[in-house]
Formats: sequence, structure tokens, C-alpha cells
Amino acid sequence: MSFVLVLAIYPQAYGEEDTASLIKIKREELIKKENELKAQEERLKELQADIDKKVEKYQGILSQIEGLVSGFKEMNAVRMKSVVKDYEAMGAEDAAQKLSGLDEQLAANILLKMNPRKAGKALARMGTKKAVSITEKMSDMTKNFPVN
Repeated sequence: MSFVLVLAIYPQAYGEEDTASLIKIKREELIKKENELKAQEERLKELQADIDKKVEKYQGILSQIEGLVSGFKEMNAVRMKSVVKDYEAMGAEDAAQKLSGLDEQLAANILLKMNPRKAGKALARMGTKKAVSITEKMSDMTKNFPVN
């Protein structure tokens, strides 16, 4: 770089041959650099194409997973409706006894989906501590996700 600067400031210090050979050398360096950049650009294009293919592949897999999750949620909802109907068909004493034996979160979920009158009767026949605990879970659930 300093050689070029000296050449630009004192062109008479070098002969025309030196100037021409320096220009030729610089031109060759530029061509070499340009070729390297083109090669890198091609490699980047190949990598981008590979990434795009992988993104497309993974988006397809994600779509399949989302479809499966949706299917499982639908199956779970159908099963839950069936369970809720079963509990609604039971007598209040029987429902209270069985709900008391379940995980409290599940019991709360079932009670929230039951007919309110039947759910209230089942809760009334549970032990006080259990009924309070399940009611608190029901309250927490409706705060975060209102149930209709």
C-alpha cells in the first residue's frame, strides 16, 4: 500500500515499466480477490439453499406435530365430555367419593365442566378440606382460563 502511495506521489521515481508491472500485479490481485469473493458467494448461496430446504422440512414436521397435538386435544376433549357425563349421571354421594380420590386438578377440571347444580351437590358431600382445596383449584383455573 505504501508502495502505491509513493508511486502516486512520486511517479517519476519509477520507470514506466515498474508502474505498468505494479498495475499488472495489483490487477491480478484484484482479479484473484474477486474470484475468491465469487467462490465465497457461491458457497453462501449453496448454504442458504441447504438451510432453506431444512427449514421447509422442519416446518413440515412441525405441521405434522401440530396436527397430532390437535388430534390428541380433540380426543382428550371427547374423553373428558364422556367422563363428565359419567360423573353427572352418578348420585352426588358417589360422585363426591370418586372425585375425592382423583388428582385435585383433574377433579377441578371435571367439576368445572359438569352441570353447576350437580357439581355443587358433589362438592357439598365432600370433606371440607378436600372441597376447599378443589374449589381453590377451580378458582385458579377460571382466573387463568375462563371456562364456558
